Amino acid sequence: SSVNIASVNRAPGSRVGGGGLNFFRSGLKKAQATLERSVTTMAIRADGGKNPDWICASLHFVARENGDAVNAAMGMALGLGSTNANVGLKELVSDVCLARTEWLPLPTAAGSTPASPVGSGGRVDMSGIKFGIPLCVPDLAFLEAAAAGAVSAAGNIGPANSVGGVRLTVRLYLRSGATLLKAAANAGLKREYCVAESILQYSNVVGLALGMRNQQQQQQQQQPAPNEFLHSGIINLPFTSGMLAETSSFSSNNSTDNSKIDTPAALQIIATPRIKFNPPCTLGWSLTDPTTMAPTPPLSWLKMFQLPLDQGYVFSLDSSHEILNNAHNSTSQHPNQQFQRRPLQRAILLANERAVESAVVLPLATAVSSILSAAAIQSQQIAAISASRTFRRESIRTYAIAEDMEVGRANAIVDAALKDGCADVDVGVVALVILGVGAVMGGSLSSSGGLEGVPFVKTTMTFQRHDTIFEEALATGSAPMLDEPSGKAFIHNPSSGLGPKEAIKARFCPRILTGQPANDEDATLLPGVMGTKPDGKYVGNIRLEAIVRNTVNRSTSNLDIIDNCCDATSVYDVVAGVNPRIEGYFELEHYLNPQTNPTGGKIPVTVPAIDTATGQRMGSFLLLLRVKTPQVQIPLGNQSRIGEPLPPASSGLLSVVGMDAITDELGVCPYFDYDPPCTQNSVQDTSAAGIRRRQVATMGSFLTPQFLRYQADVVRNDAALELTNRHDKYNKSIASGLSSETDFDDEANVELFKRRNPKPFRPSNSRGDALLAGIGFNVHVQSLALNILQPDQSAIPAAICHSVTHGAPADHARGFGIQGNDGSRTFESVAEANAARGGLRRLEAKRAGIARELETYLSSLINSVGEYFKSRAQTAAVMQQAGLRPTRHVAPNISSISFYRNKTTECTQRLQALSWEIAVRRGNCFSQALGIAVTSYLTSISDGGPGWRGYANTWLRHGYLITFEGLLSAVGKELGMIEDASVAVEMLRMVHVVLVPDDGVSGTVNKNESSCRRIPVPHSPYVRWVHLAHLSKKGSGSKSMYRLEIGLNQSYYQSRVPEPLKGGAAVRFFPVLYQMGVDIRQWGVNAGRNVTSQIKERNKVGGVPSAELGDNSDAATEASSDFNGCGLIDDGDDDDEGGVADNEILMALNVEGFRKMNAYAHSVFPTTAGVTAATSPIAAFYPSEHAQLQPLPPHPILSSLSEAIKTSAGKMEHGVLDKSATACQRMGGGSTVFCKSGKDRTAMQVTFKQAQFLQRLMDKKPSTTLEDSQISYDDVFEHATLMRIHGTRVPICEKNAGEAKYAFNPLQAKFMPEMLKPPPITLAGFLKKPET
Repeated sequence: SSVNIASVNRAPGSRVGGGGLNFFRSGLKKAQATLERSVTTMAIRADGGKNPDWICASLHFVARENGDAVNAAMGMALGLGSTNANVGLKELVSDVCLARTEWLPLPTAAGSTPASPVGSGGRVDMSGIKFGIPLCVPDLAFLEAAAAGAVSAAGNIGPANSVGGVRLTVRLYLRSGATLLKAAANAGLKREYCVAESILQYSNVVGLALGMRNQQQQQQQQQPAPNEFLHSGIINLPFTSGMLAETSSFSSNNSTDNSKIDTPAALQIIATPRIKFNPPCTLGWSLTDPTTMAPTPPLSWLKMFQLPLDQGYVFSLDSSHEILNNAHNSTSQHPNQQFQRRPLQRAILLANERAVESAVVLPLATAVSSILSAAAIQSQQIAAISASRTFRRESIRTYAIAEDMEVGRANAIVDAALKDGCADVDVGVVALVILGVGAVMGGSLSSSGGLEGVPFVKTTMTFQRHDTIFEEALATGSAPMLDEPSGKAFIHNPSSGLGPKEAIKARFCPRILTGQPANDEDATLLPGVMGTKPDGKYVGNIRLEAIVRNTVNRSTSNLDIIDNCCDATSVYDVVAGVNPRIEGYFELEHYLNPQTNPTGGKIPVTVPAIDTATGQRMGSFLLLLRVKTPQVQIPLGNQSRIGEPLPPASSGLLSVVGMDAITDELGVCPYFDYDPPCTQNSVQDTSAAGIRRRQVATMGSFLTPQFLRYQADVVRNDAALELTNRHDKYNKSIASGLSSETDFDDEANVELFKRRNPKPFRPSNSRGDALLAGIGFNVHVQSLALNILQPDQSAIPAAICHSVTHGAPADHARGFGIQGNDGSRTFESVAEANAARGGLRRLEAKRAGIARELETYLSSLINSVGEYFKSRAQTAAVMQQAGLRPTRHVAPNISSISFYRNKTTECTQRLQALSWEIAVRRGNCFSQALGIAVTSYLTSISDGGPGWRGYANTWLRHGYLITFEGLLSAVGKELGMIEDASVAVEMLRMVHVVLVPDDGVSGTVNKNESSCRRIPVPHSPYVRWVHLAHLSKKGSGSKSMYRLEIGLNQSYYQSRVPEPLKGGAAVRFFPVLYQMGVDIRQWGVNAGRNVTSQIKERNKVGGVPSAELGDNSDAATEASSDFNGCGLIDDGDDDDEGGVADNEILMALNVEGFRKMNAYAHSVFPTTAGVTAATSPIAAFYPSEHAQLQPLPPHPILSSLSEAIKTSAGKMEHGVLDKSATACQRMGGGSTVFCKSGKDRTAMQVTFKQAQFLQRLMDKKPSTTLEDSQISYDDVFEHATLMRIHGTRVPICEKNAGEAKYAFNPLQAKFMPEMLKPPPITLAGFLKKPET
């Protein structure tokens, strides 16, 4: 029950002017006489009446008013001792304060009312003092039982209150407002004095609150109707002790007429049920609320949820208010006639504030983690298979054998390569032999057959693969250049030790391709190669090149060797006319047959040496060659991870979180995070993009095997394991809520704010916990239900205001930076890595920049390759005339091509690494945002929400408008949170919500698809399960869509779900974000300065200038104290350290939000004649669609919001949030409020919204809408302050940080907007706890 001390009035029958406030004068005189010997007397006199005195009411359990059995039961409840009534329990429980109202100022002696204090919800007028904060009476039925037991034991059978029952004490306390007494109270001196007491019977309070109607229904075993559960009764309670109970204290000093003596003052008490657990389907209850009745045993319920937080407020309401016009205003007789009934002159407005945890947050996080873990596993499999394939395709580098490698190790590498379907090629260049005897350029062997005096020419040996145009360098060195006779002698010299010597040699393991996709995976043969090998095996060619510059003296000391980087136009005059560029090619496929080398050793091979300028044969390259192939043909399709079909990337993590691969348009291989295009369609595609993809397809892989292996085995594997573990832990937590038999880590003895197990409530200081990264933290449904009370009647439901409060939906666990840990150098420099720091919005901008950079380098590479082939056109024609097949490859020594190829590879790897980081981050942020958005949606279809006010049809056609109101500052890590939240909110557009009746089927919809599992919702009265599915067949990447089915109790579905939302109707989210920094950091950003540095610098030279702090001398004094700037503007955690500022992002986000909301408003409330909401165009959902639309003029209902945004540049314009919230309410949407932690700045904003809503209802005129009500913002601020001091938000701070204070200090509060400034009494100050 809740007892509201509604007023302190004159007793019935007293005459106007006979005394009224005289009791205060007399009472204060008596109190002052008592205080004459106290230091307070001097303080009061020094104050001179400048500050009003204060009064409050409180509720107590006093031992002397109750029996021993009752006292013993209370002692046990408080854990103070045994049930033995003789162990001093009366002393232990002598005075237990149960509840207290707010402090209100006393009227002055002259009868005027002082200004309403900050934080006072009641009113002081000449008719009495009306308290705004009710006294909450606990459930004391156990004490009643103890009293009844004592009566029965004594043999006195009868009701408990016949011998007293449980008696409660109501007191009035007086406090002097003298300034000096504030300091005295801080020093431990008393400054509160009890001036009156009344005794209240507990059973009478309960009966009064339940009312006659509910009592009759209980006797008939009927449940009250949803709108009749709230009842009120009223009594006048006289004071039984204290100075106000003395009649003589209230007589007029100027009259001796006894007829003018006033009766003592009385407490007028209104009792009504306390709404901590709203009964389902009543005003203030939400579909996301946990069940109001804890199961038996309640252990599993208590493991899942914390009790709701609630606070009632009472306000006067004019009896002429439009809500009362048609209300039944009957009077009923209360069965207990000992109380005096008095009808109210004005109706009472009971505002019940509640903050309840959402039952769907954890199940939705579990559903998302199921999809994310499956997608991450699939992406890891794609990476692993791609890595394996790339390792095979890049076998020359995979099985690289250095020239000086130890033989045993080299043979081991070769054995592995052979098992992998590669060949072992061991080749060496012996010499270049020039045709003819005594050839001009060739040398002759000495008489001993040695090479003394023989010229050498620098020769390069490269390998031409059949699946890429880029050659692989094998070896470079100097080979002897001989005439024909010397060449033959050199090769066939039988002298011991003078046999063929390899001047240049290489050993490598090329892959044997078949041209069949089943075996070659994504290694596509170059155009024109397929079908050129009779046995269907494709290995490649070895190209030899030597360029000679003539010298007169041909000794090796004077021979000028041409470096292998000379391009095709580097031709120098020689004695023979033109300096020859000599090339030779031979195909390895011919030597795959073992019959070509029966001995297994190296065999001599002669390769024609062709002058590339003339096509004439200049001689031969003399080689020694050995080619070894697997002795047993290994079916390539059976090799581990090689023959596996590549899983569809459309179900991989990037696609699932709404990201386009970017590289698919460029055709960059391997196909890492996008599906390969159909080969047939690719050939037929004659568009510029299609031609470009075919060009890029000839260039091989742009991801190195090392990068792929690290991504697959470390980065993606770790992410998949983390998401899988998260899903398992979330599932286990839900199971523990369904059954107490499920074993789960018990944190019952751990302070709430230190708990780290996955639960519906996640404390804000768990932001860095990776396990909880999928759960929105500090999520509460904040509601303010307004009911009109009249004596002995059921309440009249008036209105309901809902908001979802939460912390920023950001990936705090991953931080707001990105590391280039891909096993290779992914960033050009540390500076570039730092440039990528931030949240999703900044990282995605960085990703788009890398993609543009990649496209530029790729275009340059394509152009350079084209220029190279043009320069080789003449050589190709000459080679073709000589009967040789022209080369399709690019030499590895072309500097421009090598540069652009390396840059393209580097950009591709940077892009892939960053894309994965973004994908994981998007998944975590989306998981948080989805739970928040669904909570808002289900709240909106609950009783009193917009779903019941005709907006369901609007949602069905145009989407459910949900506005996120952010209060983060655009600096440091909060800037990263803004960037994360903006993308997370945008991702909600992918979700369609469908309400379905529960069919009783639990577990999985399809046992073969774990991602389709229905996730149960523990302890929800009507929500049975949730099922989230990624609709990959309807789109991937940025076109991805989700279908979220919410299974509801069949009875509830049939009777309570609005008709437009039945029958499988899908409602899509239309999310909008508005953001405005409201603290000292944002002030620093707007001023273009670093606040911390400014304060520290000022302190070095004597403190913060008062001009910058305004008139707040206290803040300036504290700011310039010994704190040296530390802790002045942060809230005690490292999220506030360092970082950059962005003073443009807030404007950009608000303009984006306005553009979306404006389009929605034009769709929902068309301004075109003849167009209705049912026929108007549907507002665009995708960002790309918004960019393509023509700008719309501001809708009339958004004109004030438009102006607020225009004037917000460089200012803390709170009107942006205020007016956007009002517009959202007008259009039937839902709203959420968040800051970093969801407890401090969020509290200021949500209490402002509640106070504004309350005042609009109180001042509403019949001819206006609620949103158009003209209100006084002084009243709004007064109500908001009351809620900030006494409401649910301070306990939420305690839930999150262990301290019932807002994490502000006076300096921080100084710079906040006026409507959001916290009451000084609620500030944690400069020495707050680190958790706060």
